[in-house]
Amino acid sequence: MNRNICYHCGGEIRECNGRLECIHCGAYVEERNSSEEEMLLTAAYQKLRLADFSDAEQEFEDMIRRHPRNAQAYWGRLLAKYGIKYEDDYDGTKIPTCYATSMESVFESSDFWKAIEYADKENKKVFRRHAEYIERCRKEWVEQASREEPYDIFISYKESDKENGIDRTQDSMDMQDLYDYLRDEGYRVFFSRLSLRGKVGEKYEPYIFNALSTAKVMIVYGSKPEYINATWVKNEWTRYLKRIREGEKKQGSLLVAYNGFEPRELPSALSSLQCLDAAQSRFYPDLLSAIERILSENKPAAPKPTVNGPSCRHEVTFTSPEKAPTCTQPGLSEGEYCAECGAILKTPTVIPAKGHSFGEWRIAKKATCTEDGEYERVCHCGEKETQKIPSRGGHIPGDWVTVTEAAPGKEGLKVRKCVVCGEKLEEKTVPALPNGTASKGLAYKVNDDGKTCTVTGQGTCKDKNIVIPKTIDGYTVTGIVGARYGYNGFFVKSGFDKDIISVTIPNSVTDINDGAFFGCESLASVVIGNSVTSIGEYAFGKCKSLASVTIPNSVTGIGHDAFLGCVSLASVIIGNSVKNID
Repeated sequence: MNRNICYHCGGEIRECNGRLECIHCGAYVEERNSSEEEMLLTAAYQKLRLADFSDAEQEFEDMIRRHPRNAQAYWGRLLAKYGIKYEDDYDGTKIPTCYATSMESVFESSDFWKAIEYADKENKKVFRRHAEYIERCRKEWVEQASREEPYDIFISYKESDKENGIDRTQDSMDMQDLYDYLRDEGYRVFFSRLSLRGKVGEKYEPYIFNALSTAKVMIVYGSKPEYINATWVKNEWTRYLKRIREGEKKQGSLLVAYNGFEPRELPSALSSLQCLDAAQSRFYPDLLSAIERILSENKPAAPKPTVNGPSCRHEVTFTSPEKAPTCTQPGLSEGEYCAECGAILKTPTVIPAKGHSFGEWRIAKKATCTEDGEYERVCHCGEKETQKIPSRGGHIPGDWVTVTEAAPGKEGLKVRKCVVCGEKLEEKTVPALPNGTASKGLAYKVNDDGKTCTVTGQGTCKDKNIVIPKTIDGYTVTGIVGARYGYNGFFVKSGFDKDIISVTIPNSVTDINDGAFFGCESLASVVIGNSVTSIGEYAFGKCKSLASVTIPNSVTGIGHDAFLGCVSLASVIIGNSVKNID
């Protein structure tokens, strides 16, 4: 997919030092992304740039399920959760700008660490630099919010409709009337048009954050379904709903007021809540009744504030207790009120959440050759953080090891295990040895003494399991030899077929001479008689299937390259009489 704009900020992409880099925010294009990843990232980051944080978070989560090692997806989900989009700075660069303050540090987010884990070297630096900037802003805003007074009610509505040329909507006028009504009833109400008056435009968020954090009731109002779904209105009520799900707000404390359309046209997340028709004559009384019911458990057990005039001396007071902060939820300091007139004598302040205090990382599950493990650390509140321990990427096969030796009429068994974890990877059988019936038709030559002979090869014998007899035609078999040929006698060749499977050598044999079984590629088992004293050069050379050999105590010498090219050979037991191995 051709990329001309940056995922994060929508800035221009240019080539720099052999890589594609955004000239506005400094992010680099990940070259390893697939076409599907490019498509999903483009769609999700577009939602983010439109400040549709809730939908963007869902799209990033969907991508992470499909591509769990994509750093850009984790970074995008972090931005969506923290309500961050990139905006123009004074010098033409684009910087991460917070639209939703959080009590949790960005460095405590698992998404941040996942992005760092999977990003390439250059983007790791970009993510860290942007995260440090976000964290500085977050701390400043939380501190600012902690100095603001708490609210009872938050009104969410659409202030203007620029697309249709409306500077101030009818919704704004309707909600100002409601704001005045609720103020007259003694409630502290957040209504952005008036509550943010005089505040610096680019720093509205600390005041909105304080209002969302402290308000015990939210009223969402709209005269059109699209107004309730407008980006900033939706941003407010989705953040409040999230607090309800996390137990920070009382269930049922989000009230929906609609005017001029059917409630079935409301977003599905709101349609199941208490909905009031603002066009009905009893709208104000019904709304007030719902508010009083919600606040009844939270209001101090004191008379409703009344205005007794400046003559009240505040002699009878009551105190609202301090609510200690937890790791994730802010607290409130102690407040003091006059029991006679209801005046606030000491305003409670928001105490920032303490944040998690995690212990040391420990191994909760060890990684294996094929399965990932997991690190874990635990906060004193019970919250856990985990990090993956990558698997080793697969088994490392060891050599073949004989478990059961083959015997006459009985197969043997050998296995191969992983040298790291010991798991059995493969096993195969070793052909059974012959039952002892001597092979017939073997080729031989009579020795000089006229009484003994040496076997020279297969002859007319068709056996695959060769059993060399003690005597052939009345001659005692004392040796086995292969043919030597080639320049200076270097190359050798066995007289036996290359596809024989086993050889049993009787006790009458004293010498296994040069090249006796050279090139017998299928030879898997050899039984050497107890009279053999020497094994010649290349005797078992290139016996590729031979896995183990036991050399009896009678053997005193082994020639050079006796087991040349025996690639399956895993075990050699050498008798205690061997004096020379060339």
